[in-house]
Amino acid sequence: MAPSALAEDCPAHYLIGYHYGEPVSAGEIFLHAEVAGIYNISTLAAFRRRGFGGVMTLAAVDSARAAGYDTVALRASAESEPVYRKLGFRADGWFTEYPVPIVPLENRGYTTREQLISIGFEHVHVENERYDGPQSGVADISGVPHYFVRLNSLFEDGDEFSVWPIDDESLALEQEAWRLYVKAWDAEDFKPARLDELESLLEARRATPPATARTMFAQWRFDERDARHDDSGPAYMMRWR
Repeated sequence: MAPSALAEDCPAHYLIGYHYGEPVSAGEIFLHAEVAGIYNISTLAAFRRRGFGGVMTLAAVDSARAAGYDTVALRASAESEPVYRKLGFRADGWFTEYPVPIVPLENRGYTTREQLISIGFEHVHVENERYDGPQSGVADISGVPHYFVRLNSLFEDGDEFSVWPIDDESLALEQEAWRLYVKAWDAEDFKPARLDELESLLEARRATPPATARTMFAQWRFDERDARHDDSGPAYMMRWR
């Protein structure tokens, strides 16, 4: 998780629910404009339909009220609305979702990897942190794999990053860690011990830019992949300048 997401002044707060010492559920509260929004209530597949999601939702409400927020809101689907009504929520508006195209570029034609490559976007090997856009990871810059760490705190179209080349050993370890992460994410499983070992080994290499690190700007765009990611990297590309 990005350091900015854990900062004391971050409006987002995160909750983890445990069952006999085992983390099984999670949720997020976002505090803004005198309203606490509840997001991303989730439960591991093996523990679903046992009430953990409801408990996590009520814990989020309690946390919001403890922070001084009397109004708590969430967005429910037609299927989940009865569940939230039982927890004490009431409908206060309606929304309709429409499918939209991937964020367009200049002429709305650039959506496939080949098209993005043709206008200068490059491959992202690894995403180590993501919060309102890529925070850190490994991406090609002029065809050479580099570590990148975002410097500006607010996401804009053209973010500032510190970048430096990654050596072959670190790249191999990062790619191994990425594959383990993707496998655990897709299986909704816990992180394997090997992933913890790799993250501990790579922590200093990721977080400490050398004196030769450069400052560059980048844009990012999703490609045509339907999934959030695959073994080759996250489902977006970056263009550097």
